[in-house]
Amino acid sequence: MVDFQHTQALETIYAHITRQSIKLLALCSLQSQSGNSSLAMALARRGASSGRKVLLIELNNDQPVLHLLQLAVRNKWLPLTDDWRRGVQFNVEPNLSVLIAPKDSVDLVQFHDLDTMKTFLNQARDVFDLVICDCAPLLVPSSSQIPAAMICSACEHSIINVLTNINTESQLEEAREILRSCKANLVGAIMNDQYAPSLRDELLRESQRLNKLLPNLMNKMRQKLRHSDLLNQDL
Repeated sequence: MVDFQHTQALETIYAHITRQSIKLLALCSLQSQSGNSSLAMALARRGASSGRKVLLIELNNDQPVLHLLQLAVRNKWLPLTDDWRRGVQFNVEPNLSVLIAPKDSVDLVQFHDLDTMKTFLNQARDVFDLVICDCAPLLVPSSSQIPAAMICSACEHSIINVLTNINTESQLEEAREILRSCKANLVGAIMNDQYAPSLRDELLRESQRLNKLLPNLMNKMRQKLRHSDLLNQDL
């Protein structure tokens, strides 16, 4: 999992959530292997660390990761009044509770009914200070998934997690159109740089062009680049 904890980027995202008084958020990506679950977990932990009572709901059936946490299991529950509460695992970490979609959720009509999911998520919002939904990828249609667009529609706010250098502008526009058509409230996009080369890496690569002309100088420059405090810090 990608480590987003204790980064300035996470602080910026969390500050945006706080400024907009967001209490019920759907976080979705455009494709699999996007670090969406890691980001959702990082945001949930950030909220919990500030003393807020946070519920992280995993609704991604293809690649669930929350149950890998210590003491976190996939309980059976339905998104119905009071029934969903028995699936919540309270205080897995201080102030952080988790709710993991059961294995058979894709076969249960309740998890595919918009009104039922809206009622369930609004009830969760009334119990917790912040509710974050980790959704399935928007652009990967699958019969084994709870539809991400529906979850975004059921939540008050949605944010798209976009992979820099991987996702295209047309993919982002397609995702925006999907959310617009289901009347989801899209409040922002996160540019996820996990696959983007750093400035240091780009400078190291470009230095190879001058190897034949200035081999000694380029070797010295690369040593300085590799040990530069400025170029090796998280931005």
